Amino acid sequence: MVESKRAGQLGKYLRSEREARGWSARDLAERSGVPDSTIVRIESGFIATPRPDKLSKLARALELSLAEVYGRAQYSVPEGLPTLGPYLQAKYPQLPAAAVDQIQAYVERVAKRHGVNVTDPALSAQEPAKLAAAKTRSAPRVMKKGAR
Repeated sequence: MVESKRAGQLGKYLRSEREARGWSARDLAERSGVPDSTIVRIESGFIATPRPDKLSKLARALELSLAEVYGRAQYSVPEGLPTLGPYLQAKYPQLPAAAVDQIQAYVERVAKRHGVNVTDPALSAQEPAKLAAAKTRSAPRVMKKGAR
């Protein structure tokens, strides 16, 4: 019963967002790539656990937060963000792999200039504290007039 109640709540949410845009299920199907029959079944609560890839496509088409949609489906939402390469591949699937590599290389060069490591997420999380500490240590000391 809990699962069908959750499915009904998720379905009502998606339907209300679709209808707020004045779209039919067929309109959303065209924009998302999810069959309209699947959309109707999700909105009606007949699909208790929609596939994450379908929810992702619907969220993108409706311009909704994926975390919000996953949360309403009671799917776990990742704590952190993916690194740039997988993010670009997921967000822009039409980009060729060579373009993703070029973008990633550019971002790494710019980040390196600013002392940030974007290739290792664990190190990147520590960077702000390290940079702040380094700035504090390397900040010029201001001497008061007459002090030596």
